Amino acid sequence: MRVLFVTTSYPSAEDPTGEFVREHALAAAEHADITVLHLAREERFGLEKIDGEPLPTYRSGFPRRPAAAGLLAAAAAAWPRLPRHDLVHAHFFLAGAAAALLDRRPLVISEHWSVFLPEDPLTLTPPLRAAARFAFSRARFVLPVSCALERGILATAPGARTSVVRNAVDTSLFHPQGEHDPGFLLSVGMFYEAKGHDLLLSALEEVVAVRPDVTLALVGDGDLRPALERRAAGLPVTFCGVIPKPAVAELLRRADVFALPSRFETSGVAAIEALASGVPVVGTPVAAIPELIGPENGVLAGPDGLAAAILAGLTREFDRAAIAADASEHYGRTTIGNQLADIYRRAMDVA
Repeated sequence: MRVLFVTTSYPSAEDPTGEFVREHALAAAEHADITVLHLAREERFGLEKIDGEPLPTYRSGFPRRPAAAGLLAAAAAAWPRLPRHDLVHAHFFLAGAAAALLDRRPLVISEHWSVFLPEDPLTLTPPLRAAARFAFSRARFVLPVSCALERGILATAPGARTSVVRNAVDTSLFHPQGEHDPGFLLSVGMFYEAKGHDLLLSALEEVVAVRPDVTLALVGDGDLRPALERRAAGLPVTFCGVIPKPAVAELLRRADVFALPSRFETSGVAAIEALASGVPVVGTPVAAIPELIGPENGVLAGPDGLAAAILAGLTREFDRAAIAADASEHYGRTTIGNQLADIYRRAMDVA
C-alpha cells in the first residue's frame, strides 16, 4: 500500500518540532510505502525534495497570513507532482481539510492539537471549527493521540469516527542502559506556559531544601527562557537548549526522575520517551497525563503537591526494566505500526 502523509508539522533544520509525526511515519513504514508532504509556514515557495530524511519527504511552503488559504494553495501546487498513493494520512485537521478538497482517495486524520482540550485557554475560531468539522466528516477515521483528545474532538464534531492511536517511540534509541544518577531530575519540552516550567522551578526550591543533592536539567527553548532563567537563579538548574534526540536519550538514561509539570497535554511525547528509557515520571493529573502515568511508573500530583511528588519519586524504588518493557509494548513503533496498518486496511474497505 502507498500512503501519503500530509502534515503541517514536521522536523526541519529551521524548526525541530514535529518529530512525533516522523515517528508515526516510520512506524507506518513497516507496513506501507510512505511519502511525506510537509506543508510548512515559511517564506519560501514551491515544492522541494528534502534530502537526508529516512523516508521520501517533500516540503511546500506557504505564508503565515492568510494561513488557511496559503496552506491550501501550497498543497494544491504540490499535489500533481507527488508520487502516486492509495490513501492519505493527514496530521492535523487543516492538512486533512486540504487533502479532502484535493483528493478523492481514502483519508484518515491523526489529530494532535491541544485546542480541542477544555484545559487549553485557546479556542477554535468559527472558521477553524468549521474546517475541523469538514475535515473530520470527510475522514474515514480520525485518530486522536489520547482519550482526552478524543473526547474534545467528539465534542466539536460528534459524528467523527474516532480510534485512539497514540504517539510512537523509537525504542532502539530510548531504552534503559547502565545506572542512573541519584538526584538527577530531567524535564524536556519547549518553554511554553502550557508546559509548566515555572511550576517545576517553584517545586524545586522546596525539593532542594530537603535534598540538596538534587539537580535539574531543562531541555528545550522558547520565548519564556529569559524569565525562566531569572526564576532559576540560585537553583541547581542547567538549561540545555534544544539538543538532538540521541543526546536527549543519553540524558534520560542518566535521569533518576522525569518531570512533566504541564498544565495540559494531548499526549506527552517526552514522557513516553522517558518511560521507554525506564525513567519514572512525576506529572500533573491533567488531560492525557493520567492515561500514561500510574503508581507503577510514576507519581501524579497537582501544582501544590509537585515538590512532594518529586521527593516521593526520587525515594521510591521503581522497577525500571518493567517501566521500559510496558512502554515498548504500548508505544513502540511495532505496536503503533500494527495499529496504523489495521486502520489503513479498514479505511480502504469503507465505502
